[in-house]
Amino acid sequence: MPSLKSKTQRTFVDFDLDDGSPTDLILRRDYVARSAGFYQDILKKLLESQISNQYKELANPANTTEKDLLIKANINAFSLMMDWGDSMISEHMQNMSDPTPEIGP
Repeated sequence: MPSLKSKTQRTFVDFDLDDGSPTDLILRRDYVARSAGFYQDILKKLLESQISNQYKELANPANTTEKDLLIKANINAFSLMMDWGDSMISEHMQNMSDPTPEIGP
């Protein structure tokens, strides 16, 4: 006799997604150089401004606990973006001090 229990199929989302940055050495160096420049010239100041705005909003006594948690999540996300940008600058500086990799055998 067949089982009366139906099988439930579960779908899992893989949150460990590739960030899309190149792994090939030459392509990676170009990616890092462009990312470091964009971060230094444009994104860093914007993120600092957004973090400052979020801290101002966090000081609002009318906020609910849920809103405070959302604001803290925003601050964390912006901080993670700044960490990424700083790592791109560090990697680019290291690349600049290393000799250019040889192409081919």
